[in-house]
Amino acid sequence: MDYQQYLNNFPNGKYDAIARLRISQLSTPNSGGQGTSTVPPKAKLPTDDDFIRNAQPGSINELAQFRKFFVAGDDFSVKKAVAEAILKEIPQMEVALTEQDADFFILCNLTDSTTNAVITNDSSNPNLFGDFIVFTVVPTANNAPRRIRIQFRQKSGRSFGVFTDTPDVKLAKDFAKRLKKLIP
Repeated sequence: MDYQQYLNNFPNGKYDAIARLRISQLSTPNSGGQGTSTVPPKAKLPTDDDFIRNAQPGSINELAQFRKFFVAGDDFSVKKAVAEAILKEIPQMEVALTEQDADFFILCNLTDSTTNAVITNDSSNPNLFGDFIVFTVVPTANNAPRRIRIQFRQKSGRSFGVFTDTPDVKLAKDFAKRLKKLIP
């Protein structure tokens, strides 16, 4: 999906916050011609840290009523692992096939702690570090941009070289166990 095109057409659309988040994840700074950017140079879009810093705080308790989640991200193995871990713990949950069908969203980025590079899942990498964010998109009035409301966020790395679970699976299991306690 062309996220910038979506923002051009729908600057205050229902998914503008997600589009801006995805653009900031996919963009690399332009440093002397070495990096490329998917965002025009005149557009200064918020970074992941900007979104998180400006997000409305929420509570995992707010998710007890929801059943459909969408796992965002580019790494299919992470998306699959997160979805499977949650469904194993809470079988009454359902993976939304599209963002429009989701009640809430999950984003799990894996980073190599030695290089600080966001990477794809590599179960043999002992330096994986995960950042797991569960959020909803808050509708607003008067055509104001939508905002992200973070209900749950946790960061975790590998535990002393133990390779039983990669951080994406470990974080998804922890989230699912906490949410399961809240579901009636």
